[in-house]
Amino acid sequence: MPQPPPLHALPRAASLILSIATLMLATWFSGARLVAAPMISEFMASNSRTLLDEDGESPDWIEVFNPDPTPVDLGGWHLTDSASELQKWTFPAVTLAPNNYLIVFASDKDRRDPAAELHTNFKLSAGGEYLALVAPDGITVATAFEPEYPQQVADVSYGSFIPGATVVNVLESSNAEVFIPTDDSLALTWTGGKMGKMGSGCKT
Repeated sequence: MPQPPPLHALPRAASLILSIATLMLATWFSGARLVAAPMISEFMASNSRTLLDEDGESPDWIEVFNPDPTPVDLGGWHLTDSASELQKWTFPAVTLAPNNYLIVFASDKDRRDPAAELHTNFKLSAGGEYLALVAPDGITVATAFEPEYPQQVADVSYGSFIPGATVVNVLESSNAEVFIPTDDSLALTWTGGKMGKMGSGCKT
């Protein structure tokens, strides 16, 4: 009748199995690379003159950025303005190069020709609403402004911080004046001021 292994041998066997498993995982991870998903980097929900489409109109727009060092196929990805309808508008087979941007007009024209300008089947609300970029599985949300982005100002874009990006807001040699309201009595009227070629604002 076979005898069970001695008790002192079990820890050594378990240790050997653990070492082999660790080596296999290390080998797998050494060949793997974390992939950065595309993201909504910027959008404009009240475009009156900043950017025109092929029809000469100025619909709102959404900018998608690929932060990954390899091209990404946006085919099957989705844009939506509804948290309950994540697959509202679907990208055609269009490739976004590394560290590049793609403008999609939020015009309600629903155009998905990969060789032409892209237009969603919804518009953006300047008053604020949900906005998201959703993976092809229709469930995974890559970027979301939730529960909704704040009220927007005409011809002023709103965006997300891009990892690795360097942003210079005001040069050391620039002149600027900063106005900070002490209460909410001015609402958003104070954000529209311009000082030469530079506008300044602060959210309190």
